Amino acid sequence: MLTQIRTEKVGLRAYLFDRYVPGIDDARCECGSRRQTARHILEECRYHRVARERHWSKELADKRVGVLTANK
Repeated sequence: MLTQIRTEKVGLRAYLFDRYVPGIDDARCECGSRRQTARHILEECRYHRVARERHWSKELADKRVGVLTANK
């Protein structure tokens, strides 16, 4: 799973849309904000806000997302 997150080759809408998977009409997240990527889910998506707050402290959230997505 970590490799999938870091390479963005994970079954989120942006990846599936870019590969023309039937039934995926666009790359946007269900929240309507932007492309559904691992970074979006882990940092911004309002649908996953409660899970982020429950599992990650505010001080460590940015650091953890950077490690997971291989961005500094």
